[in-house]
Amino acid sequence: IFWYHYNSDSIELIELDMFPLGLGFVDGMTQDLFQERSLTLETNDILFIGTDGITEAIQDVSGSEEVQYGEERLMTLLKETARTPLEEIKSKLLQDLALFTNNTYADDVTFLMIKALNTT
Repeated sequence: IFWYHYNSDSIELIELDMFPLGLGFVDGMTQDLFQERSLTLETNDILFIGTDGITEAIQDVSGSEEVQYGEERLMTLLKETARTPLEEIKSKLLQDLALFTNNTYADDVTFLMIKALNTT
């Protein structure tokens, strides 16, 4: 999860140390393995939640070592576009990923963005 803090113009990476929702429980996995966390967004803060298909997208460069899109590149893009409408952030990210991967994906590219419009 990437949390853009509008007031400080910074991005906080929230690491997930548990399984995301939707995987279901399997033998040996009990409810006590999971945690809850609450976040309080300020006006214009953005939460970006995406699959690893974004950060692990591979650059299509034949004969070279694989290069992943990465968290740093994603954070840079988010910070550069965070003060624009969400639709523009979405478009810029999809364009950048398409250029980076030459429209070749080995995994899904799924994300959700939430912008706090008014927290007062």
